[in-house]
Amino acid sequence: FSLDNQQERQLALALRFGAWGAGTWMSKLRSEVLSADRLGLLAADGDEDAAVTAMVTAAQSPADAATAALLGVRQLVEQAEYLDFVLPRARFAAQPSLPTRVAELAAWSRSRSGQDLLRRAARREGA
Repeated sequence: FSLDNQQERQLALALRFGAWGAGTWMSKLRSEVLSADRLGLLAADGDEDAAVTAMVTAAQSPADAATAALLGVRQLVEQAEYLDFVLPRARFAAQPSLPTRVAELAAWSRSRSGQDLLRRAARREGA
């Protein structure tokens, strides 16, 4: 079985387009997960430990549950950036790894926009 040059180019283009589409779709799904994590932090009144515990419970992932159980939630929150850097990333995973999610959540909660939003949410709770 052989392809002529035009068919080979068309097949290569179709494969590239398909890989691009899959990558875009996975990015969309990952961003939805990270947005849900931020909402969880807001619901927990800025308590990262409670948000991470809810994250692990909601994911229903044995690997995430084992990671949280072995390290403990506090240690996981403290070491998330390092673990995110060291552990390999699944390229086409619909959901980022737990350390990635925790590192992103911690970075967002320390950012100016995250802090502003957490303060506004706390004011509304108190009002």
